[in-house]
Amino acid sequence: MRPLDVIAIVLAGGKGGRLGELTERRAKPAVPVAGSYRLVDIVLSNLVHSGVSDVWMIEQYLPGSLNEHLAHGRPWDLDRSWGGLRVVPPFEGAEGGGFAQGNADALARQAEALRERASDVTLVLSADHLYTLDLRDVLETHARTDADLTIVTTTGVPDASRHGVVEVDDDGGVTGFAYKPDEPATDVVAAEIFAYRTTTLLEAFDHLLEVHDQLEDYGDQLVPYLVENRRVVEHRLDSYWRDLGTVPGYWRAHMDVLDRSGVRLDDPGWPIRTAAPVRLPARVTPSADVREALLAPGSVVAGSVRHSVVGPGCEVDEGAEVVDSVLLDGVTVGPGVRLVGVVADAGATITGGSVRGSDDVVTLVGADGNIAERSPREE
Repeated sequence: MRPLDVIAIVLAGGKGGRLGELTERRAKPAVPVAGSYRLVDIVLSNLVHSGVSDVWMIEQYLPGSLNEHLAHGRPWDLDRSWGGLRVVPPFEGAEGGGFAQGNADALARQAEALRERASDVTLVLSADHLYTLDLRDVLETHARTDADLTIVTTTGVPDASRHGVVEVDDDGGVTGFAYKPDEPATDVVAAEIFAYRTTTLLEAFDHLLEVHDQLEDYGDQLVPYLVENRRVVEHRLDSYWRDLGTVPGYWRAHMDVLDRSGVRLDDPGWPIRTAAPVRLPARVTPSADVREALLAPGSVVAGSVRHSVVGPGCEVDEGAEVVDSVLLDGVTVGPGVRLVGVVADAGATITGGSVRGSDDVVTLVGADGNIAERSPREE
């Protein structure tokens, strides 16, 4: 039996409004992660380690912030003549043109290109989750069960009602699907990784666009239609998975990395590849007190840092204290400032000798150094 011909489509076009000021100046997949990476590095590293090298990246919102990092796919060995990374921006002048109104609409606008490519499987992934997964296992499940759609699922998320909720039978068949329901029927949710039989996906687009004037997100029409009319199965992801689409979720994922209860980003057998600039190693001065921290290259710490992530080029001055916080690139924390449970956007200068944040909320500090929002912490 010949190997499946697979094309991967990474959905990287949404604004990510739930991340507030973190996505005011950058696309969500370009948001920094763990001091050294960007969100898009996670999905691309999972793909290349899984042997999937034909990757389409669908962009829309602030694509320049993402394209500079992608570097034509070079960090992931995707700058190649056959396959490799293909960036798909919005366009005008042909069928499928215009701005997408949701992730299913973004896919449907590529129908003719998918029909021409004619792969066996179209693997669709989002770019705002933190996890590691060998996608060859997903494809094996897809092939073994002769599925039209295989949904990667997970459990244990803080609020299932923010996701697609999946009902499954004892054999792994998907019997029900509800998109962001007020009262979830189960705690099993879609991890937003889908393996479609390409012919089935194209047939679904043809049918749904006859019935509906416009497709929106995958959970509104596409997946419910396939669950009702085709063979849909789950592939359960039993390891760590976290949605980074909210500020509390983003903060919690970093706390999990620090506690080593989250995704492992330093696995030598599954390295996360990235296009990081070359910087000097982090500098810790004699006045510094650093415990349970990740210090990115180029950072300088003269104050106290505990259980926090300090991004590249950050400065924590003597007399400053950073606790349970995440500092993005180039943040300066001045003398006398105490940060607790803070996510500070890139370039923020935080001075004034006062406390920002508290033990019960996540506080987002914008690039201007001012508090942008406060949200309850996620567990």
